[in-house]
Amino acid sequence: MEMTLKEFAELRRIDDKMLWKSGAKSQLALLAGPVTELMLAADAGAKVTVRSTHTSKSIVLPVVELRSEKLGIVFYARENFYNWAVTVESEREIHGEEGEEVHGYLFEGFERGGLPVYEKPEATRRSLLIWGGNGPFLEFLEAALSAAAETKREQS
Repeated sequence: MEMTLKEFAELRRIDDKMLWKSGAKSQLALLAGPVTELMLAADAGAKVTVRSTHTSKSIVLPVVELRSEKLGIVFYARENFYNWAVTVESEREIHGEEGEEVHGYLFEGFERGGLPVYEKPEATRRSLLIWGGNGPFLEFLEAALSAAAETKREQS
């Protein structure tokens, strides 16, 4: 499964009776807005695609791939109204966020999409849970992209 966020939103319309409808819609707006903008600011050729799905509060939600070929970094992420589950793979060493110990069962939708989960962090790949809402997730994404860009400049 691979589709754009727009295709996903059209295919998976959220019933008005769902209690968490506004949370799901704000998640899609975050991905289509600030997350996509961060990716494109770092790399005009970056791609944001839906790679899988998971269900939380009876709502089907996306598991997304955020890929920058230019920076050599890819993120796989999902949000379930409680936290963001993120896997990062990079051509270069990843600095910063360590997160907490992870277990594959917390990464709903990753297995179905054939997406990786690393229970032990390594220099160029790791999985982590980010708590505290969208702000910490955006901060992590921005810091990781910035570090990848800086490393790329140093190697040029």
